[in-house]
Amino acid sequence: MSVGNKKTNSLPSLSGRSFVGVDIGDHSIKMMQVSKRSADSVQIESCAITPLPAGVVVGGKINNVDGLISSIQQTVSRMGGVSKNVIFGVPDATATVQNFAYDASSGLDLEGAAEFEAAQISVIDDINFDYQAVGEVGRNGQNVLLAIAKKEDIEPFLGALEEASIPPVLVDVEPVARINAYSYWINQNAPELEKAVVAVFEVGEESTQALVLQNGALLYKQNFSLGGKNFTRELQRASQVSSDEAEKMKISANKSQEYQQVAESFNSQLLQEIQRVLQFFYTVASAVQKVERIFLTGGGSQSAGVAEYIAEHSGVKTQLLHPANDVSLSGKVNQEQFKQNAARYTVAFGLALRGLA
Repeated sequence: MSVGNKKTNSLPSLSGRSFVGVDIGDHSIKMMQVSKRSADSVQIESCAITPLPAGVVVGGKINNVDGLISSIQQTVSRMGGVSKNVIFGVPDATATVQNFAYDASSGLDLEGAAEFEAAQISVIDDINFDYQAVGEVGRNGQNVLLAIAKKEDIEPFLGALEEASIPPVLVDVEPVARINAYSYWINQNAPELEKAVVAVFEVGEESTQALVLQNGALLYKQNFSLGGKNFTRELQRASQVSSDEAEKMKISANKSQEYQQVAESFNSQLLQEIQRVLQFFYTVASAVQKVERIFLTGGGSQSAGVAEYIAEHSGVKTQLLHPANDVSLSGKVNQEQFKQNAARYTVAFGLALRGLA
């Protein structure tokens, strides 16, 4: 999908074997360059994460343009330069992604139906939107994924990227990038799950995004306000340490008693939210098929024993999975550093894959 144009239903003409995904959040910039090595394999050529100074981006909106431009340039420099094929992901906070059922007998073509649905959310002239048919519904219907973003939210990011000398050739949305990344991993590593219903929980710093997928299509999406910051704050209180020290404790091999207690509490909270999301999905979607696999990812999913805990108490097989972690790395990438940060690269990886599709 490409919300950079008002309405489009096909990928713009892109050329090249290497694409760069740019994921700009409230706390950091994640950038990754991926190249196509063969018909069914890719390689990560370079990647970098640059923390953003407080207040530069808040709630998916830019507060300090100069600060953002400087941080983008730092990231590009740390990667040793990047391809001109840049794909930017509109932040979750400023994008709307939803499904609608298209009935061919309605009298509208698919584009007209998508525009009608988008107009129910915002004034058409004020937004960019895109749509993609992702499956059939009944005899004459299609399940359509619709992505919408306001121009006033997208344009400042495009301007900053252009000022930093990496203007994007394509604009996508973060949920679709995640779908790309997970669909690629399933296709490469677990083809038996291609038609299965799977639930992905990306535990970020401030919140968690839940996506229920089947065969590359989005069935359900929900966010909830539990993230890695919750874990860090509780660890600070329990251990009487600074935020930086708490972050170090989270990745240390030696786990203190305080850490174990906080981890158990966090895992329990996450379980409750996961169970609530799945119940909503079963109710809203009137789903016949049950979720067969739960995937946990994101920088906040590193709590000790979290996958085992969720699996035991939910009855659904659960695993930590960071799609970029199973991709070959070029000699420019520090393998140890990459493994530590793989959970944070999912969106950037999915954006880069968009160009290689």
